[in-house]
Amino acid sequence: MGAIDWMEDVFITNEKLRQVTSEKGNVTSHCKEFSDESIFGFIEKELVDDQTEYLFCDDLGDEWADFIEVKSDRICLYHAKYKKEVGLSASNLQDVIGQAQKNLGNVIPDATRLANKKNSWDKNFNLDNHKTQIAKMRTGDNVANGLKAYQQKLNSSKVHFEISLVVNYLSKDQLMKNFRALRDGGKVEQKAQVIQLLWFISSFVHGCKEMGVKPFIICQP
Repeated sequence: MGAIDWMEDVFITNEKLRQVTSEKGNVTSHCKEFSDESIFGFIEKELVDDQTEYLFCDDLGDEWADFIEVKSDRICLYHAKYKKEVGLSASNLQDVIGQAQKNLGNVIPDATRLANKKNSWDKNFNLDNHKTQIAKMRTGDNVANGLKAYQQKLNSSKVHFEISLVVNYLSKDQLMKNFRALRDGGKVEQKAQVIQLLWFISSFVHGCKEMGVKPFIICQP
């Protein structure tokens, strides 16, 4: 169970995930923003900062992630998932980890695949054939410059790459308490689920590191 000791650094906690009630919110044709109580809104309002040069909503279609962020010194891919209950469900985490692992190869795309994103990112976000007024470029001046900035980062030795799972249904404290109990022979809640969670998270972390990508899980405290 040596993996448990270094796993602490994978988790980033945020109290505001307690307030999330949906993944995308109630998206209508009149919407220009994702609602504050959605995970998509949380990503835009809580994870974007002064270093963010561009943020693209890449959900649906040829999706590499739910959001792709170009920062001054890094490229970040965010995979978001909402569930009603906070707990120790391995299958809930497996869904979003599978999405992230499937797209590991897209963190560092070739020039042609990146250029092909222009058509998608120049449009508005549509959900279930409902058109909205939510631009897929959420932060930045224009998509063409955003693609240039992305390519420049790919060519820079000073830039690193990250994948973050953004989930409201995990508590770091609960998870780490049970991981330590599993390691130390203590009492473990839902032991079979905890063992699977440890395996899924370890697989996600090792897969990212093999690709030279930093893995994070953003969740409740």
